[in-house]
Amino acid sequence: MKKIVLIFLFYSNFVFCSFGVSERTELIYKNIMHLDFVAAKKLIDIEKKNQNSSNGLFYLYENYIDFLKIIISDDEKYYLEKKHLKNKRVSLIKKCNKDSEYYLYTQAEILLQWSFIYLKFEDYEKAAVAFIKAYSLLKRNETIYPDFNLNKKGLGIIYSSLAYIPNEYNWILKFFNLDNNKEIGLNYFNSILDNDQSKLYYDEVIFLISYLHINLINDSIFYQKCMDLIGEKYKYSPLLNFAAAKISVKLGNNKQCIYILENRPPHLKAFSFPHLDYLLAIAKLNDLNLTDSKKYFLRYLSNFKGKSYKKSAYQKLAWISYLNSEKKEVTANFLKVRKNGSLYLEIDRKAEKEAEKEYITHPILLKARLLYDGGYYKRALVEIDKLNYNSDLKNQLEKSEYSYRYARIISKLNYPSNEVIKKFQNAYNIGQIAGAYFSPMSALQIGLIYEHENNINNAKKYYNKCLEFSDFDFQRSIHQKARLRLKAISN
Repeated sequence: MKKIVLIFLFYSNFVFCSFGVSERTELIYKNIMHLDFVAAKKLIDIEKKNQNSSNGLFYLYENYIDFLKIIISDDEKYYLEKKHLKNKRVSLIKKCNKDSEYYLYTQAEILLQWSFIYLKFEDYEKAAVAFIKAYSLLKRNETIYPDFNLNKKGLGIIYSSLAYIPNEYNWILKFFNLDNNKEIGLNYFNSILDNDQSKLYYDEVIFLISYLHINLINDSIFYQKCMDLIGEKYKYSPLLNFAAAKISVKLGNNKQCIYILENRPPHLKAFSFPHLDYLLAIAKLNDLNLTDSKKYFLRYLSNFKGKSYKKSAYQKLAWISYLNSEKKEVTANFLKVRKNGSLYLEIDRKAEKEAEKEYITHPILLKARLLYDGGYYKRALVEIDKLNYNSDLKNQLEKSEYSYRYARIISKLNYPSNEVIKKFQNAYNIGQIAGAYFSPMSALQIGLIYEHENNINNAKKYYNKCLEFSDFDFQRSIHQKARLRLKAISN
């Protein structure tokens, strides 16, 4: 009899692990999405003690906590402490009910989360392995359970991420027969957002869209749909506050972005999210509120213990000093750019490059750029019109930037396309001499205009012109957009 009991207890630890969805598990997930990790972990521990059998979802939720902590904090020490848990959690899930739609899904989610963590710390080999395994598991699960909507969330993340793979790694896509069409990822996300039964996951999906898609899609209707779904929830969710702020900027509404960030949830229970200060500093800078912008950049730099965006933050502080005619502060902040942060992000690499040269453009061009970035197009036009092209601009680089920025501004003010193209063409011609990103970016913009007018041959011509350039700032993202548009109009 004792042997039978022991055998039963042995199997109960392994066979009877299920995937139980309940109000309790939904509350745990909601707490995680609100970054209240203490409350979520407390509930998980209570459930583990109270249940006779284990719930495989808890392993996923514990991984969610580590994933968000690492992504938000950039904390390498925490990453090194927790990275062994990936394989442990996947192994524990493999002992759960294999006949559940959550069996493969939860494994895939853990692997996918770790692929992004590995990328953050530049462990590209492990990131690729985890990413491909996650894709394989989700596709298998999609075949077995085609009506399981959460498959679409994971696949949406994967296809969105594929758009960021550099051209030199396209062999990976071909080998695994993957398509890096961002529309596939967006369609998967829409399948979640259009399904009332998936309401629990709206917040996560919208956050992921703002995190992954914001630089690739220019669909104001879609972004407005996301804002409508967010509603007033940005006041209670740090992740939705981030998403709403990013989407507001994409919609050209910097004032709304500032309002959202100034009405973020208090840090009473939620895990600290200093990047919201960085976003607010940028929004204030785009409104040329230099005093407030400086305050929030300094707060970000004081509170954030990671490395991402630090070079960018010090660069912006140098800009503020420059616009305030504080020459010593400009030099001091450029020195901090070179001494702090990492070169993982494109925006930080750009800051490093400018710091090495101690270069800042003409102050009026800088103001026009900032106002444009904030969606203040009329103010930007008034600012840039203060410049005399022949007498105020001292070199080819400034002249190329002037034409480029002028074109971007009047494009947003719905000037005739021939006038816009003329300005972009001038920036393109001059920028080839200057060697900055204004030439390839102008070629991309001309291509977009021609595509919008259904002039496909000229669109292809200028997208290819864009791809002819190399070794310039933001090359990866600019080339990425050109390739995606070429692929779209070639199909």
